[in-house]
Amino acid sequence: DKSASDGTRPTDVSTVNDTLSSNTTVMLRNIPIKYNNELVMDYLESSGFSGTYDFIYLPVDYSRGSNVGYGFINFKYESYAKRFMSTVDGVQLPLSGNSTKVCSCSWAYIQGFEANVSHVVGNPHDIFGSKNNVIILDSNGNRVPLSPRVVPDMQQQQQQKCSYYERRADQNKRSRPPPCGDSQKLFVGGIPQDVHETTLTHCILHYLPVGCNIVDCTIIRDSRTGLSRGFGFITLDSSDSVSYLLNTCRTTTNNGSSVVLNGRQLSLRRHSH
Repeated sequence: DKSASDGTRPTDVSTVNDTLSSNTTVMLRNIPIKYNNELVMDYLESSGFSGTYDFIYLPVDYSRGSNVGYGFINFKYESYAKRFMSTVDGVQLPLSGNSTKVCSCSWAYIQGFEANVSHVVGNPHDIFGSKNNVIILDSNGNRVPLSPRVVPDMQQQQQQKCSYYERRADQNKRSRPPPCGDSQKLFVGGIPQDVHETTLTHCILHYLPVGCNIVDCTIIRDSRTGLSRGFGFITLDSSDSVSYLLNTCRTTTNNGSSVVLNGRQLSLRRHSH
């Protein structure tokens, strides 16, 4: 069998249905703060994963000038992604310094090369140069420049989103740290009983600016029946994402929102500890 490091598709039986699989994108947690996309790529290349991936994205906390501790890697086939997860999960990356944290791997909510590229292109954080934190490779392993797709109907909307983040960045410099309840976690009510976490995640992502991500999504279920209790929690990648979602989707009703799932209006509010 050919090695995955040469960029060719593996030939073992477990990978026959790789092209039909939707799980190719891995969320990597506990990345050392010194890392950028280049260091992640160096680690992949030196660890036997050359030719197996085509997308790397590390969100950045621009107030600190470092990554936020997690990133996303899309692999060409599910078998490559699974091998990466089994290899890296529980491992401490180089340049971890005095940190005792080890890597944790899970499937990302946004899956696939096209979906990830589309989600990052037009990122509202472009005013901060977020495209420098993305690596895209073509089928031959050559780097591809990330440039926005021209969608005339979206241009004005994207400009408004950028202006919003400019204002938020300026406010954050002058304001005090947010109170304990002002976190990245939101309470979500009014969830239809038959809805799964994946469906809720995709619904919320539809209302977020391109480039923002949902880190975690949990629907609370009855311990005896396993049925949804109609509410849950989502954790976004930044407090700015939380503010954007609440400010743009708020209605006049108490905790109401314009977010609709399966015909039902969801209620959104900050999670109180």
